[in-house]
Amino acid sequence: MFQTNQGPSFPAHQYIISGTSSIDNRSDVKAAENPTDPRRKGRVGGCNSLRSTRVVTIDRNGVEGHPVYPCFDRISIMNLMNQRDVSWRYYQEYSGSGLWHAVDAIKTIREGPSYENVRWPSSQVLRDIASDRLAEVTFVTPSAARVRSRR
Repeated sequence: MFQTNQGPSFPAHQYIISGTSSIDNRSDVKAAENPTDPRRKGRVGGCNSLRSTRVVTIDRNGVEGHPVYPCFDRISIMNLMNQRDVSWRYYQEYSGSGLWHAVDAIKTIREGPSYENVRWPSSQVLRDIASDRLAEVTFVTPSAARVRSRR
């Protein structure tokens, strides 16, 4: 799948799992940028980010506004799969918050029992494929590490 917004990584990955980057189910305000922390410590982009972390929002008119903590109370495809007993796994590069770690920013997933479906590192998916242990729906967020080409 490919996300539909033309913007930074954090809201883009929110679109992949929810079709939006809204801050809750009733809001027209969406995450517009990558989250930042003024102290520049720790990883950002989820419900376990440092409390000082904020993400700039944008309204339906394209006006950027009030920054919010990057932990959203919004439905995701993971919530829908949970309701229908569809197995899923989300492989990410490391534990916790990150710009590409979309499910870490969904409060009901991050703070609920289905967070056990989030696995790291991303390469774990290869071991699960080899041992025939893939879920019915699988998301893989790769590492941002550069791969050296052999010539």
